[in-house]
Amino acid sequence: MKKLMYFALALGLLSSCSQSKSANEMLAEEEALQGDSAIEIIGEWIEVPVNSNTPTTQPPKKVRFNSDYTMEGTPEVKKEKKINTRNEADSITVTTMVYQMWDQMGDTITMISQSAIDPQLQDTISWGIVTLSSDSLKLHSPTHGAKNYVRNK
Repeated sequence: MKKLMYFALALGLLSSCSQSKSANEMLAEEEALQGDSAIEIIGEWIEVPVNSNTPTTQPPKKVRFNSDYTMEGTPEVKKEKKINTRNEADSITVTTMVYQMWDQMGDTITMISQSAIDPQLQDTISWGIVTLSSDSLKLHSPTHGAKNYVRNK
């Protein structure tokens, strides 16, 4: 009976050790994958128009993902059109949003921007990473559409 108890105890210890080791290995692999994709994103990217057939006179927009999860980039200009109920002219409010921070979780990257005019105004957008390679980044958001980037070399 004692031998059976020792055998069961030893079997239980061996199985718990092997499960713990597998969980640790899986965690290490997951961290390595996240680290690799974050390393690929870090750097400066140039936005390429989604419809490249449309000519543009504006300089290309740039964005830089820093390793400390701060961001820099060409300011995003948001326009809001206000329609007056009276016969007055319509007015347009322009807000310039400047990228501040970013974070990546799996295949989602979140970008936080802040207004250059009113620092209390912030915008957070989550983008799905469609493709990511050493020289190409394609993002998609259901509310903001698609963005394509190439790495600035």
